Amino acid sequence: MNRSAETHARRNTFANIALIITMLVLISACIFLGTYALSWDQVVLYVSIAILLAVIAFLMFLIKKINTNVVKMMAKAKIAADPELKEIGIDEVSVSLDKITKKLKGDMSDLYQTEAKISGLSREINRLLEKTNSLTITDKLTGLYNLKHYEESLNEELKRAAMYERPCSIIGFDVDNLGVYLKKLGENIKNKILKKIAGILRENARDIDKVARCKDTIFCVILPELNKKEAYALAEKIRKAVAIESIPDTKSVIKDTKITVSAGIVANPIDGDIIEELNDKLYRAIEQAKKGKGNKAITFPG
Repeated sequence: MNRSAETHARRNTFANIALIITMLVLISACIFLGTYALSWDQVVLYVSIAILLAVIAFLMFLIKKINTNVVKMMAKAKIAADPELKEIGIDEVSVSLDKITKKLKGDMSDLYQTEAKISGLSREINRLLEKTNSLTITDKLTGLYNLKHYEESLNEELKRAAMYERPCSIIGFDVDNLGVYLKKLGENIKNKILKKIAGILRENARDIDKVARCKDTIFCVILPELNKKEAYALAEKIRKAVAIESIPDTKSVIKDTKITVSAGIVANPIDGDIIEELNDKLYRAIEQAKKGKGNKAITFPG
């Protein structure tokens, strides 16, 4: 009996050590990933996840301890109920079993509460992971997709378009004469202009379109199932929607407060079937559209 108890205790000790080492590795990995994340928000998220994992480790340890106590109490109950143990009287056995039963009910209640807490923490971790993923694919200023996600999405759309022989177009927009506005209004006006344009793009895009901020002042829209002619019509619609807007909070500073953008349009496969080729032609079309006063849309080759 003593040898069995020693073996069980040794196994418990090894299991606890293994659990602690595993959780320390997970926590260190989270902190390491957080350290090399793209932004401070991601660092905070990874550290938060590490803390939650530590809490879960503690709760798992607590459950293991409760289970151990339950096993011990069941063993005691079996010994107390053994008729061969003459030294324990009937009344004493009854009282001992009653105490064991109450203790067992209390431990089971704690176990259910602990499981509920772990379930809640798991949901919170999933929420934080979703938020972390969102931060890695979106532009912090505008809330649109970032360049990395744009290129990944475009690659997938080009594969799908080739497989099903369907069109896929891209529109690129750049802000006209932004340097003039910055000179008169200061650097702070730039973010307001970009947010304004991002909102207009989001409002005019379809659910299946991907709208991204690809460069500092350049926005790109991936248009699955639209050919170049249809993409040009949408580019004109967005260009006109932007042109009727004014720069926020600037009417008292400058006379001309209108925002304008120039657009370039390319399509797969007519202008290419790889990202590098399409992007090169897209930016060339945008530059062509910006010549003069800008505020126009041009399809490649212009």
